[in-house]
Formats: sequence, C-alpha cells, structure tokens
Amino acid sequence: MGECKETRKFCRALEAQGAATYPAVASEMSPLGWPDRFIGHRRWTGWVEFKAWAGRVSGEQETQLGRLRAASVPAYVVRFSEDWSQLRLEDPDGTVRSGWVRWGLFFDEVTELV
Repeated sequence: MGECKETRKFCRALEAQGAATYPAVASEMSPLGWPDRFIGHRRWTGWVEFKAWAGRVSGEQETQLGRLRAASVPAYVVRFSEDWSQLRLEDPDGTVRSGWVRWGLFFDEVTELV
C-alpha cells in the first residue's frame, strides 16, 4: 500500500458520506506545495495534505497550508497510521491536533477543531 492508493480510497470513503473531493495533486496550474485535496461537505470544507506515517511535509507545503490558514481557509495535514487503518490531523508545522481515529470518523474529528 502507498500514500496515493490510500488517499484515493479515503476520498472514496468521504464521497460515500456525501463529500465532494477535488484532487489538486501535481496539477500544472497549482502553485508548488499546494495541498493534495479539496474536500467539501456539509460538516466541513477545506484543504488537506495527505501524508504516510513517515512522510514529511515539505517547506513549500507548510508555506501554502500556512497561507491558506492565514486567509481563514481550513487546511490540515492528514497523516495515515503505519498500518493505514487510522488517521490523525496535524497542523502544517507538525503539531498533532487529534488522536488516531478510524477513517469514518474524519468529519467528527475535523469539526471539533473549528
């Protein structure tokens, strides 16, 4: 399993809950470091950068996430657990904002941060 495959699976799970997702990964039109996905849902709307357990947020990604947040746009890092079964929310600087939760509880966790 890898980050891309698990991100696609996670986004399909969000879509099954009524979310709309837009992949901005490696788009020629996106600025360097722009987050992976836009997620729109009645409970939460914002940008997400997905990372594997040991994945590193680049300086460009931290800058873009910070710029979005400075403009009052919700933007977080979603980190997958080592076995890919859970996730947690982090700030762009790596500050952990939630405990490990199963994928289906994403909206419960992210709405707690608003």
